[in-house]
Amino acid sequence: MPMKSIAVSALALFCFTLFALIITPCYLNAEFHALLWAFLRVGALVAALGSGAACVFGLYRHRFSELATGCSLLVFAVFATFVLLEIFFMFYPYTFGSGKTLSSKLWVKWYWHTNSLGYRDEEVRLPEANNTCNVAIVGDSFTAGVGINHPEMRFTNVLQSKLPAGYRVFNLGVPGADTPDEYQNLLNFPARADLIVLVHYINDAEYLTKLPAMPDAQQQQTKKGTEEWFWVKHSFAVNYVYYKSMQLKQKWQFAAHFKEQNRSLYEYLRTNESTRQLSENCYLQPACMEKHLQNLNRFVNYANGQCIPLVVILFPKLTDDFIDFSDNYINQPIAAQLQQWGITVFNVYDLAKELPEYDRRVNRSDYHPSARLHWATGSRFYDFLSANHILPLNCPVRGN
Repeated sequence: MPMKSIAVSALALFCFTLFALIITPCYLNAEFHALLWAFLRVGALVAALGSGAACVFGLYRHRFSELATGCSLLVFAVFATFVLLEIFFMFYPYTFGSGKTLSSKLWVKWYWHTNSLGYRDEEVRLPEANNTCNVAIVGDSFTAGVGINHPEMRFTNVLQSKLPAGYRVFNLGVPGADTPDEYQNLLNFPARADLIVLVHYINDAEYLTKLPAMPDAQQQQTKKGTEEWFWVKHSFAVNYVYYKSMQLKQKWQFAAHFKEQNRSLYEYLRTNESTRQLSENCYLQPACMEKHLQNLNRFVNYANGQCIPLVVILFPKLTDDFIDFSDNYINQPIAAQLQQWGITVFNVYDLAKELPEYDRRVNRSDYHPSARLHWATGSRFYDFLSANHILPLNCPVRGN
């Protein structure tokens, strides 16, 4: 009889824990009743904790050996710690730079809201938008503000706050967009642009570094090697620890391998086989850089053809080990070419260097700009536009 009650408690612990893990996608993906799924998940975890306590109490009450009781207490303490961490991370939105982690998906659920065009911005209302001075800012996740909880903290919104009445800043940032994508986004935007701002980051050339499609058998093998365990896919705490440790591991491996090579970062990236798919590598290969510049030139031709001023904002990589390299070997050559084409360039490098690394980044796991760097960029960019006589714009504002 004592064993039966203990077994029932252990089975209940297993079932409640499994239920809590299985409904993780429901909690993350439910557009409605999200609070209900959260309540069910927390309730299941608490019930599992209670079942574990009942199991330990049963062992103690029926005077099992001290070893069995001690081991059960230890296991229960570990499980209780897991439950508390799991509940904590259920409500801890934290971006990792990619949307793969559960905490990143939670952040998107809480803070990412888009308009009917798919942009993290207010609705575009026509014909009202054609009666304002419109600044179209095109870019990727740096522009969209990944990791920035409140859109008003982004540099695009800071710029909007400094512009006079009658001006409207449109944020055309799309996470994962590369330069050809951004060009299409600009062409497809329904409102008239009176100033085009292209925000460039080093991964905008990623489309040129992707390897050709693999055979089906190799794809299956690769997929098997990258599949996540059940616990990683369904537990917030385990998922966070797993990706945090993987990120640290990759950083240490890169540092160790780079130190082993005893070469400059430039030589290491240019000649090392393992870095071929890095965006940084593209800019060091003349043919790849030329192809990327041709795609940037499409913006120039479009702006010139439409008689619209174009300004390019260049963001460096924001880690201390790459920020100087990305400016010297990527942004400065791009800026030189753009200026030859008569394009005004705003380089964020000096602004970013003024801040310590972890003040310029969203967090220690995410390489996107922090709210502090967004604010500084928006403020300085407004001054930059005024100093270069780009502002005020010559556009059909009602009443002018």
